[in-house]
Amino acid sequence: MKGEHDMPIIRGGENTLVKQNDVADDKKQLLQTGAIIITTNSPWGWTPQTLAVDSAQLNPADVLRQTWDVEDREDAEDTVERLLAGPTRRGDDDARLARYTRSEVSALSPDESCMVDEVAELLTGCTFGTAKLTKDQIDSVITTVAWDIERAAFVARLAYNSGYLCQDEVWDMLERTRSLAQSHFETWRDYGISFIKGRAIVMCHSTFADMADVWASTCLLAEPERGVWAWEPLRS
Repeated sequence: MKGEHDMPIIRGGENTLVKQNDVADDKKQLLQTGAIIITTNSPWGWTPQTLAVDSAQLNPADVLRQTWDVEDREDAEDTVERLLAGPTRRGDDDARLARYTRSEVSALSPDESCMVDEVAELLTGCTFGTAKLTKDQIDSVITTVAWDIERAAFVARLAYNSGYLCQDEVWDMLERTRSLAQSHFETWRDYGISFIKGRAIVMCHSTFADMADVWASTCLLAEPERGVWAWEPLRS
């Protein structure tokens, strides 16, 4: 159980939230996974620059219960472990995506292929960090495992803020998500592309505007001035 000393200090406003919940330098790189979804929720006062989230506008326990059916410590642990098995769970999606990229049109359903094509068109020419994405770079990513890696880190962070997991447990989980990301991707760029492709396939019935919003959040993380992915490369 989380002790009182381990509870995040929540304050309004991003700058105050970060200052009141400062993270040691040797832990900051662990905030780089889970950051896409946290950033997507930035209108609610959430920021990827600290382990804590501002619960005043959007309660993390409510998000876990309503979206993930997570209501306690055991649920949180089970959900994170299931998502950490993403490289195994996503094998079929990855195989189908690879065949589709090789022009085997029937490998994806019509809805999946439509969303994957729209996402590829959206990404091509987008500025990511300091360079524009090319079609070849986008097509070279044929794994969707970042979709599960990212969500595992996100659930772990919310479980801490809900009081289900202690801080040390969550740092350990984030160590694992980062290690998984490093084992599958050379760069944050490829990790981000994998995440959005995974989302496109799994949530192919989402609106294209939703996909565009998530990709906009992803690009913010690579901004040289303030993006958390700019703190440190995925691989040194």
